[in-house]
Amino acid sequence: MSRVTRDDLSTYAETNYAPVKWETEFGIPIMRFGGVPVICTDWMTATETNSSSTERFSAETGGANTSIFAARFGEGELAGCQNGGINVKDLGDLETKDATRVRIKWYVSMALFRTCALARYDGITGEAWGA
Repeated sequence: MSRVTRDDLSTYAETNYAPVKWETEFGIPIMRFGGVPVICTDWMTATETNSSSTERFSAETGGANTSIFAARFGEGELAGCQNGGINVKDLGDLETKDATRVRIKWYVSMALFRTCALARYDGITGEAWGA
């Protein structure tokens, strides 16, 4: 979810549930709502438009709605995969600069093993938290 949506959810939770902020194993505080960690991204926009037809879909721009994604990570759920680990190759000194060049390659992907492990809730507006 976007930071604006997270702030709206936090305001709603403070008036109704009292959200809990926990620290990760890296010492980074994250918000939890109902025991579920809330992760933010700057790539989510609040400019989606919901279709008014019987086919449910969202357009990326033109409106004031946003989406929340819910994911369950783990073996047999939504998992990250890698092939062979990280490869480091020294390319040597540069001819025109006083520097060296190193190429790092890491082939990764995501695998969805259960369709119920990933969901999207779209069409969220600011009025959703007023209920």
